[in-house]
Amino acid sequence: MAGNMKHVVNMANSIVGVSILSMPYCFKETGLVLGILLVLLSGLVTKKTCMFLIRSAIMARRRSYEFLAFHVFGVSGKLFVELCMILFLIGICISFHVVMGDLAPAIIARLMDIENSPSLRCTLLIGVTVLVVLPLCLLRNLDSLASMSACSIGFYFFLILVILWHAFPKLMDGSWYHMAELFRPSGALQVLPICMLGLSCQSNVFEIYDSIPDPDVPKMRSVVNHAVNLCCALYISVGFLGYVAFVDQDLAGNLILSFPSSHLTEGIKVFFTVSLAISFPLMIFPCRTSIHSLLYRRNNPSSFDLVGNYMPESRFKGITIGILASSLVVGILIPNIEFVLGLLGSTMGMLIALFLPSLLFIRVHSKASAERLLAQGIMLVGIVLIVTGTYLTLSHINQVQTEQQAQAIPDLAKNAIDPNL
Repeated sequence: MAGNMKHVVNMANSIVGVSILSMPYCFKETGLVLGILLVLLSGLVTKKTCMFLIRSAIMARRRSYEFLAFHVFGVSGKLFVELCMILFLIGICISFHVVMGDLAPAIIARLMDIENSPSLRCTLLIGVTVLVVLPLCLLRNLDSLASMSACSIGFYFFLILVILWHAFPKLMDGSWYHMAELFRPSGALQVLPICMLGLSCQSNVFEIYDSIPDPDVPKMRSVVNHAVNLCCALYISVGFLGYVAFVDQDLAGNLILSFPSSHLTEGIKVFFTVSLAISFPLMIFPCRTSIHSLLYRRNNPSSFDLVGNYMPESRFKGITIGILASSLVVGILIPNIEFVLGLLGSTMGMLIALFLPSLLFIRVHSKASAERLLAQGIMLVGIVLIVTGTYLTLSHINQVQTEQQAQAIPDLAKNAIDPNL
């Protein structure tokens, strides 16, 4: 395990993200016991699907998600995986920009006693991207990020201590137990996709695998198991303690909004912004590989897979800058893009995390076995979550639009009565 620690930390950091802040909300929707069970179930499914990919790739003698799809489904399969990966990962990068744009400007405006304006948001996002994110994303070796990933994981342990501080009085007097729900099945279908996507790392599996010296299935299984177990522990700790701490409040999807205003809360926002900036390269690596494969490996793809994922320096830098620039522009110009990102997660994310790994394993591993049957079950779960996740997202969009229209009608009536209002 010690020799694989840096790979475990990198994989864990590629998993943990904005989803950790929604865990108390998820536990509120499902109840504490069911919430913990859903996180553990999601972790188990993530471990299985990651190993489905690795074992399928070894059996097919392929070295990437894209070329494994090419082996099974031909050029159209490769193209489909590339587009899913690119859209999903760029969507995550955009969400990182949006969250950093929501957190950082408010802190700087308060510290410097200036107005929190759109221009400040734009300037900060460009500055963080150019000065922090871009240099990290231009590193070719994932091992170089291990120390920064360790710092990022360390922040989440600090976050748990802060939440424990807020939860401690209720834990001591037991008052939380009479207000908390333990089992609420009605929220399971809403929360399960969040847990599945929150623990997904299938897009990074081959990047991590290639960074391991003399990689093999046992080493990769150890890395995946330890990384997912660590993230499950973080999610359950934040979910449980956050729910207990604010059980008497209306919990939002972002735990930070429930914290009382203080210097400590501002510090958490700063650290979370830094953590997101550090996590960018772990999204850029597989996205860059997919774009390079899409643009430069269309003719006779099977021959390119033999040389791995190496790309010339000019392409490497050009694609990296292109990904960051495009996601930055969208994050600046369209800050309220959560509905589109939700749709990308419920479709592309579920395809990459559940459906495709299971389907590829079924096609490559043709012999009947318990694992093949399990893969079929996970594939069906993926289909259900794609449908329900898309439905819930579209329903939420429709609900918000209805509320906005309902609010606009009184304003129109008021203006009709008195145009000067």
